[in-house]
Amino acid sequence: MKFLVDRHIPRKIIVFLEDRGFMVRRVRPMARNSEIAEEALKSDYTIITADIDFVSGLSKKYLSSVKRIVIRFRRYVWDNIYQCFKEMFDEILDSLKKSSLVILKEKNLKVEVNTNAIIIECQS
Repeated sequence: MKFLVDRHIPRKIIVFLEDRGFMVRRVRPMARNSEIAEEALKSDYTIITADIDFVSGLSKKYLSSVKRIVIRFRRYVWDNIYQCFKEMFDEILDSLKKSSLVILKEKNLKVEVNTNAIIIECQS
């Protein structure tokens, strides 16, 4: 599996993925969401982002064909998010086999989606 990581995602998540043998690339600076989605589609990347537009704001061409992990928290305290990402990573990978969209979210944060998604809630 290969990951295309949005510019807001911290380096420690990239290192975590690389340490597990995954190929990771950061998106180009100033790339539009449609360009990111097109690159992921053409090169078989899974997108990791905190941009809510990747939940349902993409064109229909990408909604079911581009795999993406969207991180949703009230406050983006990346040390906490990183811990959650590590703890839930195996579940995230399993979920990507069933759905093109996995949302990793803060405990008790309400997330509404109008598309098929698997929502994973952090335990702490």
